[in-house]
Amino acid sequence: MIRINKKKDLESRHWEWYEYYLENKNIPLECNLPNGKKNVLSFIEHVLGWDKSILKEIVLAKPEMLHFLAERNNIFWEQYKNASEELVKIKKKGWPEAREWRVNQVLKEYFGYSDFEKGRIQNDDVDKDDDENKIKWSAYEFTRRMNLDVCPYCGRQYIFTISDGDGRPQIDHYYPQADYPFLSCSIYNFIPSCPQCNLQKGEVLNKYATKEEQSKHKEYIYDSDDRAFVLYPYEDAFECRDADGNMEKRAWFSALYGNINDDEPMEDFVCVKIKMKDSLSQEMERKISNSIKAFHLNELYSCQQIEIKDLLSRYRHYCKPRIDEITKLILRAQLDEGYNGNYNSIIIRTYTRRIKNEVLGLPVNVGDKQYPLRKFKEDIIAQLDATYKKMKK
Repeated sequence: MIRINKKKDLESRHWEWYEYYLENKNIPLECNLPNGKKNVLSFIEHVLGWDKSILKEIVLAKPEMLHFLAERNNIFWEQYKNASEELVKIKKKGWPEAREWRVNQVLKEYFGYSDFEKGRIQNDDVDKDDDENKIKWSAYEFTRRMNLDVCPYCGRQYIFTISDGDGRPQIDHYYPQADYPFLSCSIYNFIPSCPQCNLQKGEVLNKYATKEEQSKHKEYIYDSDDRAFVLYPYEDAFECRDADGNMEKRAWFSALYGNINDDEPMEDFVCVKIKMKDSLSQEMERKISNSIKAFHLNELYSCQQIEIKDLLSRYRHYCKPRIDEITKLILRAQLDEGYNGNYNSIIIRTYTRRIKNEVLGLPVNVGDKQYPLRKFKEDIIAQLDATYKKMKK
């Protein structure tokens, strides 16, 4: 629901690491490949016909190219599927004898993500790690340099990267590794996320789902190709700027509240529903609907009872008349200082926004920086403002 800004400066670092990985990571094949080697690059070239330039295109694929690679009607997918069931013999250290693995199984384990997570390359034929095998690029370094504060899927959990390397967000693969092992190291397939969202997303989304999978997950809306997509944070969000640079609200939070008994306060019974703009494309409607269901957003935000009650209470006691009153007091002090009328209007707008944020418990001077529940609180306040205006008429 929150958009992630792409960071192009990470692409060169990611490829530098992956190129090193391709050449230095060995697959424990029983026999050498025709070129006498066993490294990942040689294996991929042998079974798929992909050279280093093609792999660079895949690993650094921009969003549009990433979506293309995940389609079934392209040469890369066909080459992968044609080779995926072929058998090769693997003999890991400690195994008494070699075992037959399918090519797709080999790619799932050795395409690179496991070593990217660890931040170092470990080969079976090396007894211990040495300094040369230490890689200064990893999942930890990626999340640190992405510098996201809030999970883009739910917008309600912090996902800090701890500076001493002792904690980081999880990395979700938008296109699941199990179905797209050749996209497991594509940098724009990495979505830093909170553990709960990464777990809830599951393996049926953003892929070609079988009829059996669709039967088990009827809550999702599938397209004509049997795929159910959620919002892709590098491109999609509940709010995005349109072609003119104006912020477009595609979906927003709405609080539904009421009371059961007359002597109970209105705020005691609240549920949250996410509403969608009427003029959205069918594709965007499906994505938003699937995101709401996959990450249980209505249910999770309805559980934010303390925050909702606090916000409603603050608004009731410090609604617009009270904020205007405080602003006028400040403005009167400014008038005593001799400021002109134009400056006074700026002061009114600035202080009104600042005071409103402070009395409603929102951070001030944060700009576009995200914090947990930001959109949720801003949407509920907008709803309350609209209700207040209607009541005044």
